[in-house]
Amino acid sequence: MIVDARGKSCPMPVVMAKKAVETAGGQEVVVLVDERSAADNVSRFALSAGMSAEISRSEGYFEVRLSGAAKSGLPSAETFCEVGAESSGAMRKGRALLVTSDRIGVDEELGGVLMRAMLNALAENDILPEKIILMNAAVKMTVAGEEAADALKTLEDRGVEVMACGTCLKYYGLMESERSGRVSNAYEILNTLLESNVSPLI
Repeated sequence: MIVDARGKSCPMPVVMAKKAVETAGGQEVVVLVDERSAADNVSRFALSAGMSAEISRSEGYFEVRLSGAAKSGLPSAETFCEVGAESSGAMRKGRALLVTSDRIGVDEELGGVLMRAMLNALAENDILPEKIILMNAAVKMTVAGEEAADALKTLEDRGVEVMACGTCLKYYGLMESERSGRVSNAYEILNTLLESNVSPLI
């Protein structure tokens, strides 16, 4: 099985490798990446999963051959992200982004446009926060069909943990809606804020 992760920032190459390993049924998995640091991340993941990994360089990219049966309970992909000399992409461990509105500033229309633009830019950015905490009206953006929901889903797929305030979801009647992220509570959010290097988006 070949996994083409070229052009992807960490943790996506590891996420894609993990999914392939889970479905390959013991068959060899070959992961293609652009940079040596990404190849090293995939290799570390394979070794932690009880597999063997062989890195080779082709013209313009690296191949990582994963072989052997993986043990059960594979580790989280983002734990293998490291910034190498050849890589500008990384997940910033311990960095949390706090979002407390579905708009930026006081103008409702412009503020909504700016918020969506910021989230879309973040979804494509090389450097990502480890967690995004959504409170107050920001939880509205998690609902499927909202313009910002796709960006949040992309961030989730890239390994960012999206946490939505449960009290806020209940207040807006969104607990039963199809959403991105997971429901959190005041205790968890408070401790995440205390333990993290927090950047408010607004």
